[in-house]
Amino acid sequence: MAMENYFINNINKFYKNIPNKIIDNITNFSLDESIHMNFFGPEEGLKDYYPYYIINHLTNTILNIKDLRLYKTHINHKNNNIDFNLHTNTAFIEFDLHNRANYDKHIISKYLIDIIKVKNYKYDKHIVLFRNFDKLSFNAFMVLRRIMEIYSPNVLFITVSTNLSKIPDAIKSRCLNIRCSILDKTILEKFTKVFLKDFNIDTYTTSDINKLVKSCQLDFKKILLKLDTDNYFSNLTNKKIINKDTDINTLEKKISRTINLDNEPIKYIDLLDNKIKKHLTFLKRTKNLLNVIIKNREFIYNITYFNYSNQEILEKILKIILSKYKEIRVDLVIKLTVEIDINIIKSNRDIFHYEKYLLNIYKLFHKYKINKSVSILFMYLYIFLLYYIFIYIA
Repeated sequence: MAMENYFINNINKFYKNIPNKIIDNITNFSLDESIHMNFFGPEEGLKDYYPYYIINHLTNTILNIKDLRLYKTHINHKNNNIDFNLHTNTAFIEFDLHNRANYDKHIISKYLIDIIKVKNYKYDKHIVLFRNFDKLSFNAFMVLRRIMEIYSPNVLFITVSTNLSKIPDAIKSRCLNIRCSILDKTILEKFTKVFLKDFNIDTYTTSDINKLVKSCQLDFKKILLKLDTDNYFSNLTNKKIINKDTDINTLEKKISRTINLDNEPIKYIDLLDNKIKKHLTFLKRTKNLLNVIIKNREFIYNITYFNYSNQEILEKILKIILSKYKEIRVDLVIKLTVEIDINIIKSNRDIFHYEKYLLNIYKLFHKYKINKSVSILFMYLYIFLLYYIFIYIA
């Protein structure tokens, strides 16, 4: 998560190591001249990242992932409130409506259209980024087609999809369809070397990089996540036992965020810490799974009131677990935290992924207890067996 965010924040600098000729040509045009774009291809490619590079060029800005805020809102349809999430930035809006398949048409027609029917006051056009574009309903596509016909002078749509055949021809014909194929092994190895050098990491040999690229099956995102787990928390996994005086302080420096109170809402750090510590203690001590499920939901709703981003909350939970519960395997906790962070960004289903994460943490707590109980049981059985053999021989 940290290295992926670093890559996004510096994509303008790293792009020369992962070029795409079509994108090179697109960036020569101004925002006012640009046409709608659809990036498609396998998950292993860079279709998730290229839009950020293009937006940076079209708006003459540099995206910082910390400024991409999660915004929770709703629309009213037939006296029903339909909740949905989006990410907002000064330069663009990012939607992922595949988990709102029954209502995507209404969200587009009742929420999005109110934004784009008015000219953007800062840039030549509104920029709207759609993730999982091929998973929209047919009715949503038809609403978008009408919007493209009427409001194209006001809006630029940039979409990301996997299966081009699921997008109606009426939409495809109005977009520049750009295939983002899997990068060549040589290009990935070259990029990895440059990326590690930028981090001042020199422990990887050429052979190590070759193995890394091969083991990740040329998947760009997997390479970033693997580098993240290997290096971002290397001080915890490098034959060192966590202690409160050294390693955790180093970890805190690495994962902390600089908060500017002039621009940020007030964040109640102590209250959030106490909530997390109290809930982790509950997870460790409770054996009734039904109570855990109920309390998890209550805890999730509580922590959303502290004005922290999902990433900051997860890093705080991770830090508390690593400092307080040394019996839990470090690599498993880090892996779970990285996975939920990526899943929340991709799907915006915060509550679902938080519940899954907390249940996995609960499982780790009690897996340790079960293993310990089983060990004790086998020890007593072994002693009893020895005693029985001794009596039998005597």
